[in-house]
Amino acid sequence: MNPAQHMQPSGESLLDIRTKLAVFSTFLIPSFMFNHPLWHLGLGVLVVVAGRISGQPLKQLVSGLVPVLPLLVLIVVFTGFNGNQSFRAPFNQTRIFEPGAGLILTRGGLLLGLTFLLRLINMIVASKILMAIAPLDDLIQVFHKMRLPHSLSFVITTAIRFIPELEKKRRLILSAQRARGASLDDTGMVTRFRMRIAIMVPLIVNAIIMADRLSMAMLNRGFGYRDTWTNLHEIHFKRLDLVILLLCLATIICAAIIRFTTQWALL
Repeated sequence: MNPAQHMQPSGESLLDIRTKLAVFSTFLIPSFMFNHPLWHLGLGVLVVVAGRISGQPLKQLVSGLVPVLPLLVLIVVFTGFNGNQSFRAPFNQTRIFEPGAGLILTRGGLLLGLTFLLRLINMIVASKILMAIAPLDDLIQVFHKMRLPHSLSFVITTAIRFIPELEKKRRLILSAQRARGASLDDTGMVTRFRMRIAIMVPLIVNAIIMADRLSMAMLNRGFGYRDTWTNLHEIHFKRLDLVILLLCLATIICAAIIRFTTQWALL
């Protein structure tokens, strides 16, 4: 299925766009309050459940993790060998492996690396869910109510809109290069990096062409001629939105109380 189809929700949404942003913030804020990997694993389960409830295929949610998988592994390794971290629990200072040259793999460092890994994965997946269920027209209205300049609102929403289009172009270029006999799946890291240039160059050219066409379309439609914008429909809160906003506020307050009064979910 084309990823672009998930970027524009059809029909009237059950929740207001501001409620969706509040739920996303409610997930984001506690994820930085606690640093135990089990806490972030639980948040990850909630993110996957939220994605399934919103109708997002699991394969699409995790597809964006494959390109950054080597980076995620390196984060765990380098964090694990950072023995200078200060942990609340003394047993987290336990040394697991000492290969020499001042490198020390500690229990707390390994757990902290897993925390960073799970936190990044959760943020990537949660961001994809938000982009898929947030109509861009409603997002523009939110920026307008925040008194952001129209040009800045347009830049942000256009960048979000172009993400699935560039992903589609990347897949087409990848298929075309493989049809020409390009060995993009070579096991050598240097060889794979060189072959990826054959993808990045046409992708950048396509992005420039898309931007040029967009600028001409904006000029033809008189973008920026008037300071006021009209909307197809106005966003407004419902009773369900107010209930969820109160739950989000209560969740953040409870998380803050637990964070600063106990040592729960802390390394």
